[in-house]
Amino acid sequence: RPAGAAGSKVSTCRFGCITVPSPTTRHCRRCCKCVQGFDHHCMWLNTCVGSRNYRPWFAFVVCLFLWSVLGSGITWSALLR
Repeated sequence: RPAGAAGSKVSTCRFGCITVPSPTTRHCRRCCKCVQGFDHHCMWLNTCVGSRNYRPWFAFVVCLFLWSVLGSGITWSALLR
């Protein structure tokens, strides 16, 4: 197995991805790549949610929630007139 930069060991997963081994790294079968801190594959964003993009994903979910609250408020105010 080849050695990576700064002495970190690089290995391959059972699906052939070249990655730095970590206890939280998992392989996503939809993306066909290993993701560090893998949480799940988001079908709406068509990407994996992991440690590198958890904050943008969470901001996306919060924005959708606020958008739905605003839309519901506008709808109810129009219906109650």
